[in-house]
Amino acid sequence: MRSDNTPGSTPLQQRGLTLAARFDKHRDMILAFIHDLTIPFTNNAAELEVRGAKIRQRVSGCWRTLAGLADFAVIWSYLSTAAKHNIDHLDALVQLFAGGPWLPPNPEPI
Repeated sequence: MRSDNTPGSTPLQQRGLTLAARFDKHRDMILAFIHDLTIPFTNNAAELEVRGAKIRQRVSGCWRTLAGLADFAVIWSYLSTAAKHNIDHLDALVQLFAGGPWLPPNPEPI
């Protein structure tokens, strides 16, 4: 409500006004999930994909090599994709080292 967030002197009042202005400016993007049910309400799935790498970086302080980061990203992506297809991480890794990588099925034509 823009009328509830009038310019004030405190930082909290200023943040409320800024948030209301951003909502007015980006209303269509913010409420897109109401009209298009394929858009998720939150972006938690995207945040979860990045969280593992960020936690690893925070614990270690940094990535020691770019190759180490690339290796981590490949493994993380493989396990994440397997999990989305209800394949256990351990099962996916066993299959990878025993006979070749697990690959997701080809998508069905529309």
